[in-house]
Amino acid sequence: MKLRAFVMMAILISTSLASAAEGEEDRASLRTQLGAEYLKRGQYAVAIDEVNKALAVNSSYAPAHNVMALIHAELGEDEAARQSFTRAVQLSPNDADINHNYGWYLCQKGQFPEGIQFLLATQKNALYSTPDKSLLAAGQCALKSGDEAAAKTYFERALRIRPDSLAARAKLVEFGMRNKDTGLAKRYYLELQRLTPSTAELLWLGIQLEHQIGNKESENKLAEQLRKKFPDSQEMVRLLSGSYD
Repeated sequence: MKLRAFVMMAILISTSLASAAEGEEDRASLRTQLGAEYLKRGQYAVAIDEVNKALAVNSSYAPAHNVMALIHAELGEDEAARQSFTRAVQLSPNDADINHNYGWYLCQKGQFPEGIQFLLATQKNALYSTPDKSLLAAGQCALKSGDEAAAKTYFERALRIRPDSLAARAKLVEFGMRNKDTGLAKRYYLELQRLTPSTAELLWLGIQLEHQIGNKESENKLAEQLRKKFPDSQEMVRLLSGSYD
């Protein structure tokens, strides 16, 4: 969030908090939102202070425990993060955002089955606006655990739920390359090319794919596009260093 927008949000929240008509949950929600924005800006001490104020108003407000867990996770305070996540889930077991965050956290800590369980729990919430995001995360978690078949299933489910998903297609391209299934990778890469303008990331993905296939002509054409359009990109650095993996 840009500085001006953030300042305006803080002013609006402060104004709302000053209203005596605000209920406990409304005040806890506003404090939690402000804490989440400070977290995004890396201002952890202020974020903790705002979330603590939310919990002082309503100690059973699950989103506040969720944000507190994310703060502790960012700070590397694993025990505190787990306690906050556990409390958030206890208070609101069907909250998709909480389940997603806790599931992804567990996956990052190597607890793959448990992490996937929470990520898939998001699918039970019919009001969850980004179920594909959690399925993609479950697929990444499954890959880390070595379960290739499950990973492919989750990526494909994400694409079925959101047919216009570029992220799901990119994951399937990467999956195809990882498993030497160049037919699968090529299919979804061509779909990406049709659906979105060339970016440095997309061009680099294509370069990696054509390099793996051994199609030097196509690889060189994509590499030339990368040089012309994105000469200062990280992908260009990787191309020049020959870091294809």
